[in-house]
Amino acid sequence: MRSVISVVLSITLLIGFINPVPVYADEYIRDIEFYADCLKILGLMQGTDKGYEPDRSPTRAESAVMLVRLLGKEKTALEEQYTHPFTDVPGWAAPYIGFLYREGLTKGIGENRFGSVLLTTPLQYAAFLLRALGYSEEEGDFSYFDALKKLESVGVLNRTEREAFEKSESFTRKELILLSYRALWSRMKDEKSRLADRLVSTGAVNELCILALGDGLLPDIKTVNGTYYVQSKEQLDKLILRALYRYTETLVINPSEYSGNIREDVSESLKTNDSYTGMYKGADFRWLEDREGNIIRYEIHIKYTVSPEERKELLKKACRIVADLVKPGMTDVEKELAVHDYLVLNTSYGYSEHCYDAYGALIEKEAVCQGYSRAMLLLLSLAGVYCREVVGTDQGTSHSWNMVRLDGEYYHVDATYDDPVGAKSVLRHYYFNVTDKDLEKYRLWDRSAYPVCDQDRYNYYNLNGTYLQNRTEMLEHMKNAFAKGERSFSYRLKDYNPNDFTSEGMKALIRELSEKINGNIVSYSWAPYDRMGVVHITLQ
Repeated sequence: MRSVISVVLSITLLIGFINPVPVYADEYIRDIEFYADCLKILGLMQGTDKGYEPDRSPTRAESAVMLVRLLGKEKTALEEQYTHPFTDVPGWAAPYIGFLYREGLTKGIGENRFGSVLLTTPLQYAAFLLRALGYSEEEGDFSYFDALKKLESVGVLNRTEREAFEKSESFTRKELILLSYRALWSRMKDEKSRLADRLVSTGAVNELCILALGDGLLPDIKTVNGTYYVQSKEQLDKLILRALYRYTETLVINPSEYSGNIREDVSESLKTNDSYTGMYKGADFRWLEDREGNIIRYEIHIKYTVSPEERKELLKKACRIVADLVKPGMTDVEKELAVHDYLVLNTSYGYSEHCYDAYGALIEKEAVCQGYSRAMLLLLSLAGVYCREVVGTDQGTSHSWNMVRLDGEYYHVDATYDDPVGAKSVLRHYYFNVTDKDLEKYRLWDRSAYPVCDQDRYNYYNLNGTYLQNRTEMLEHMKNAFAKGERSFSYRLKDYNPNDFTSEGMKALIRELSEKINGNIVSYSWAPYDRMGVVHITLQ
């Protein structure tokens, strides 16, 4: 039997009607993997060892897990390990079903059975989604057998889809993904906020991920017929940040109650917030004044570095990358390292059509420094790691790189300079989480516009235990590592002396190391990087 979605697609294309849903509704069938990737990076779906398995029917146990995640209660369920009376629940699903039973959100199918391996029906999943949105059978919001109609009334389904579901018991993970994704952007019962906003407010979902997906929560600003009545610079910044992430082309503001200079503040906000979003290309401005010369309508017409179609392609690609790279339980610095290494290994320095933006780095796989930094910005934002672009110079030449925040500390990271021009599959970490002091000898940037970076806890070499004090400490470390069978070494030295790593300096170092290991080293190679006090040594 063809899945309901396939039937719905055929009907939809025939009559030319699609119910509006956030983010590319006209392509939703072709974007199932994209929606699944979105759910995964938000921590709401993991998939299996076979991927998302879109054409397989989900079991009731799998659907129960999705309900707990959409409720934002996965952490609670796993920590509390509530009991339940069911005898047919597998261990991996027990915490989730225990939570649902405790909250009165499931009663099972009778005779102490939950029906874990039974396949989920459209009606059952419709009821699950309504409960996630705050609706209750006990409070008379809907009846179980009318769940599909209620789901239509709240905008998750359209009429054609609802009728198709009612005629078929077929329900696949493809449809579970689509409906779960739609539910995220649906309004909660009797609330202005959406399910996604509630998950952010409870800490179940990272707000930065929601913003980067292009559907961040609208700030608390009075809005009338698409015009925003902005009163403060803080409101303006939040509005423009959201607009840039959403790829908004026209923004209309009524600044009659604004406390600052709207023209100056808009220009500054666009420039500042582009360091977080990385797609702004410029803007045109129009305004209307009253008889006293006060601006009563201010229009911002924003231009971007990529077309709407390219932006869709870029976002899908970026979500696919992050969904593959980021694993459950990863720390922010582990996510950052995964993204850094991906860019270094999969992007080449060069002048593609979009070399100055993330599209060049991720789609065309060729970019200059700005393309690298903007790709890093997009990927880390989707991974929920605070990141921004830094613009400055390196020895007088224009250059851009990134700044990240890890546990309240700020670090510079530069994937471009860690990617050797012309060398494939060479991975370096010279500029992974370095300080202002590390860069200030060679680079200039407006330091008043960025946080101070003065910690080295998350420097790559500190993370690996190879950020050492001096040459003496390095030799001792090499001796111990050599005894364990290691023959390739990479160190960063605080008291770095370039003379130690000239030809003569290396001969002396190898002689000393030979004495320490009571043996002769047949041959060796080394590659010093004086800027960062780093040296690579390979022994044979």
